Amino acid sequence: MRLEDLLFLEGWDWEGDVKRLGLRPGEKKTLVDVRNRKGFFFGAVAAFTGGDDARYAYLLVNCDDTFYMPLYPYGLRLLGLDTWIPYGVVLLKYDTVADVYIVAHSPGYMIPYRQKLEITVGYPERVRTWFGEHVNEKAVTAYVAYLYIRIVDEGAFRRSYREVFGR
Repeated sequence: MRLEDLLFLEGWDWEGDVKRLGLRPGEKKTLVDVRNRKGFFFGAVAAFTGGDDARYAYLLVNCDDTFYMPLYPYGLRLLGLDTWIPYGVVLLKYDTVADVYIVAHSPGYMIPYRQKLEITVGYPERVRTWFGEHVNEKAVTAYVAYLYIRIVDEGAFRRSYREVFGR
């Protein structure tokens, strides 16, 4: 589903937020936990700072346990996903001087979920790196923004969908 299509439909609403969170090694915080509801994941971005260990923090998007997308700045850099593209998974910033690491997931189309949407940030105590194992010691700060669509009236949504698209 495209955002442009939603503007013609009824029975849905936006949900999103911008948050600043402190994370200690081994800590995971849930930002969104939607259960037994339908909707669409629109996008999320997270900036991690507070030391060079911040590159090992992560943003995780989980839609119905089938679309499971963990975004680690360190891992995205290893994969070469550090060039900006207008959609998809990307490492926006990997600055080892200022210790700022930014990851984003902005799909080219909204990802549907039927039963579950979870968005979490975490900071593992230990991580496996290219050269061995690393132990995180300092606390980091995460700045996170996310947006998703909730279907609040499934009957109105279906009816308006059929009117617009004739299906």
